[in-house]
Amino acid sequence: MEGIHELTGVWVPAERIRQFVKGVPKKDGTRKFPIPEPERLEALYRFVTDPDGGILSEEEIVGRDISQQAADRLLEFLRQDLDQELLIPPETIAGTFSYSKEGRSGMVASQLVLEPPQKNGIIRAYLVERFYDNDVNRENLYRYAAKIGLPKNQRHEVRYSGWGIFTPEDNLLIFLKEDRSGKNRYYLALSTDIVHSGLGNLDTFTLLHHHFPHEIADGEPKKERVVKSYVLDLLGQNLQFFARSIKKEKADDKK
Repeated sequence: MEGIHELTGVWVPAERIRQFVKGVPKKDGTRKFPIPEPERLEALYRFVTDPDGGILSEEEIVGRDISQQAADRLLEFLRQDLDQELLIPPETIAGTFSYSKEGRSGMVASQLVLEPPQKNGIIRAYLVERFYDNDVNRENLYRYAAKIGLPKNQRHEVRYSGWGIFTPEDNLLIFLKEDRSGKNRYYLALSTDIVHSGLGNLDTFTLLHHHFPHEIADGEPKKERVVKSYVLDLLGQNLQFFARSIKKEKADDKK
């Protein structure tokens, strides 16, 4: 390939690159990916990471976890021309926040841990949802969970991990995945008591758990007024008011 040869002085045949990238079919239906000789591999590396015309950064070649890449790309996309530098959320956002909701079948108690923002603006987030029977003692709910594990009236718990970002408009977005199944959980903050330039702690925020959209069934009215009523009801069911519960705790729950 001419471009690689001009930059590095090493000639790498196009077919060798194709085999390295796309692989070579095997009789069992799988593919093998022959690695070029060290000199050619180094030339390919130099070519794709060249500062003047490369297509990948060294970080992307070495590899980052996909969640980190997603957060980086989203922050990069949301950055505005008027933003002279990346706005990093204040460290006072870090802490453990609690929310609970009672229903006919029992209570759900949630603890959300936000770590201090990284230098790139990403906030590591961890969520634990604990499901209790109706006779749970609300006053001891979090003390039991933190000190002695599962109380006798706790049925089960679900753990999530992921990340959050602050947009230039001070919107807090949180994206999580269930640790066992990979099931998605994502939140949009509808209210917070902190902004990028704020001083003080983030003590409360209202999150919208954006689950499934309302599906309009056949024969169901599709007028704007009717659909809005369905949507507002759905919003009410999925609002979660979190309040700081344990100051700046990194939580054993994230382990």
